[in-house]
Amino acid sequence: MNIIGLGEADLLKHDADTNSTETEKGKGSLVNSVWGLYKAGTNTLVKYSDGQKGYPISVVSGTKTNNDIVQLKMTDLKAGVAVKNLDNSKEYEWGELQAPEGYDLSTKRIKVKFDKNDKFDSKTNNYVDSAIATDKPLDYSFGFIKAQDVNGSHTGLNGRTFRYTPTNGTKGEPIEVTSKATEDSNGVTNNGQVNFTKIPFGDGLLEELPQEGDTLQLINPISIVTTTNKDKDGNITGYTVTFTDTVTKQVITTLDVTTAKVTDNSTMFNVNLGTLVDKPVTPVVPTIKTKAHTKDGDQTIQKVEVSKTTPLYDKIMTTNAIKGDQMVATLHRIVTDKDGKVTEPKVIRTLNFTVDDETVKSQEKQIESTVDTTKDADVPETSTVTYVWTEDLFDEGKNPKTDEPKAKHDDLKDQDQTLTVEKVKKPVTPPSSTTPSSSKPTTPSTTPTETPKVSLPTTGSGTGDMIMYGGALAVLVSLGTGVVYYMKKKKSTKEEG
Repeated sequence: MNIIGLGEADLLKHDADTNSTETEKGKGSLVNSVWGLYKAGTNTLVKYSDGQKGYPISVVSGTKTNNDIVQLKMTDLKAGVAVKNLDNSKEYEWGELQAPEGYDLSTKRIKVKFDKNDKFDSKTNNYVDSAIATDKPLDYSFGFIKAQDVNGSHTGLNGRTFRYTPTNGTKGEPIEVTSKATEDSNGVTNNGQVNFTKIPFGDGLLEELPQEGDTLQLINPISIVTTTNKDKDGNITGYTVTFTDTVTKQVITTLDVTTAKVTDNSTMFNVNLGTLVDKPVTPVVPTIKTKAHTKDGDQTIQKVEVSKTTPLYDKIMTTNAIKGDQMVATLHRIVTDKDGKVTEPKVIRTLNFTVDDETVKSQEKQIESTVDTTKDADVPETSTVTYVWTEDLFDEGKNPKTDEPKAKHDDLKDQDQTLTVEKVKKPVTPPSSTTPSSSKPTTPSTTPTETPKVSLPTTGSGTGDMIMYGGALAVLVSLGTGVVYYMKKKKSTKEEG
């Protein structure tokens, strides 16, 4: 029907799953698709000069990618692409020339046909024909057989659960699939088959989930990364998807997908990753060792360290502790009497912490608590006060109050865990030196005491005579040299005559 006036053709873009401009899954984007305006029923693109006589076609929204033919890039989803000054007596069709990232290319034409039902804009003298185009998000599927190495043979293993988790900004929820027996087209049953279907375009991580009491070595997590390939002008030419073992860094497989493959086809590929094998392993048992110490680094709480807030430390050393494990450290105060009997065992502090990345890397953790040690002087002098750290390690999610720890260090007699309070001797009052009034002083005896004759070596003289004082022998001893000296009696001149 020939309507007087000009024509305006608007086109908006929607996600085929959400029927809106919002994307529910994957990491694709609806912007940057390229659209051309065709003469209806042909493969001929309209030129800007083909507008209503006297009115060349002009762009209302979108960005020109060609200055001759009507070819626009959609950079604003709300505005879409639009042109005006069309000959409203003719029919046109929008066609997609390049799909946006992460979407299939649709060859469906969107008709533009002006009639009396179209909205008329009296200001521009244009009849407005609006349409909505939808694109399907790209997806892919992959599968593999989960097997266990039994005496060198790879036996399919049913009942194992695997999880795909979107990463790097890819939208969507985690997907879980359990290995099971399947029958192929020849009627042959395969055990351990795992199939992930219609995974949204984007990046993700594939992991095998552990089971209660597991004795199997899980497969290494596998990363899935999708890369968009473009030419020098920024046009999308295809996609590359890479599956990589995150531990060994080995590339399991790489798939290249051209844009021709995803024309009117949202499925990028279906790939068989082959057989993923694990082996039975001995469960890894974690261990705990500790070294308790005071602020100065030793294991004695000295008199100068006694206070109401004495810091007590414990350096915890583990093996095979994993992120998320729960550590419970307990500080005990123990009083032991002279016979070695514990008279006052008491828990005075409990500390809880979760093993984090830093602890996993170093397998060490230092903890600290403060204690009032002033009361330790009140115990009997023959008793000993010690503070002992103990530790328990629990799996993530376990209840430390009811569940058994997977590792513990709880020997209250272990010296590495023990801090001992230094004994301080109490002052003793010395006895009185005053002589009682009723006692009489003892009178020294005046009776001479016979001194036995002693023979000592002579020094510096040929005589062996000695000087006697009051019947006593005067002897000088040099403690430094150990030599004994004595005084000699010299003969007088008279005696010599």
